Amino acid sequence: MSVQELNTVISKLKERDFEREEELRSLLPEFVEALEYDSENLFFEMSIEIESIPEPSEPVPSPTVDAVIKSNSRSPPWMVISVQLMYEPVRFPGHRGEMARIEEERLRTIYENTPVEQAIIFSNELITYISEGDFSGISINDWTGSSKTLYESLKAPDSLPHQESISTEEEHKGTVESTHFEIDLDEYQTTLNKVENAESSPEKGEALEELSTLLFNSISFMNVRRRNLRNSSSELDVIVENNQSDNNPLKNYDRFILIESKNWKKPVGASYVRDFISKIRSIQVDLGVIVAPEGITGKRVKTQ
Repeated sequence: MSVQELNTVISKLKERDFEREEELRSLLPEFVEALEYDSENLFFEMSIEIESIPEPSEPVPSPTVDAVIKSNSRSPPWMVISVQLMYEPVRFPGHRGEMARIEEERLRTIYENTPVEQAIIFSNELITYISEGDFSGISINDWTGSSKTLYESLKAPDSLPHQESISTEEEHKGTVESTHFEIDLDEYQTTLNKVENAESSPEKGEALEELSTLLFNSISFMNVRRRNLRNSSSELDVIVENNQSDNNPLKNYDRFILIESKNWKKPVGASYVRDFISKIRSIQVDLGVIVAPEGITGKRVKTQ
């Protein structure tokens, strides 16, 4: 990948008539690959934990950003990306301009209070970014010669930071309780250890299904009814019964929910997500959940 590939992405931003932010998001895999990142390092809709704040105040909720670059789902984020439709304050001095200002402040807060090294606003008017503390950007309508600067500022490092090894032998005692959830932490830790230590493919699958069963049985309005149920065309990992009581926030969904567990070393890609959606439709339920330690990603984002 090179400046030439980045030029191609910028040309698409300039030439297309974008109507929805989802259309902009579909270009993100191509954009990060032009910056020498692997698209498997691109994760969508991620919460970023704020480590500290400059002054005492109310607790800061973890902000969610459109996309994150990091080594894997457990690693600290390297880059955060916010997608904005029609960002430029000059052309849109009212509502859009105020949104842009707020988003810039939000990204700077993330940049200054997390391990993030770079923060980007990706739009059809501007690509603006914070790198090494400075806020810079290029205009999509007048970008000649600017893509090299953008590439040099945002290109991938030799390696992304990894999560430090965390001992899974630490004791966790007690329970976690809330309105709709209760779990024994010792049982959770024991089950999680099985997921972390599983080696063969059957062991990995069985361990994650066991963890999924524990988690969904810990939800007050859910009950795991079957595991590894085969029908005429496929195997269903976990079938959860959704108790449609009045206090159930999921009461408008079907009685049964399909759970698929994928204990893979890499994120689940778009092709599998499509297959999972087809499986849900084939058994005529309207809700399914993929449980995957490395999350979900893929080059063909729009299909997800």
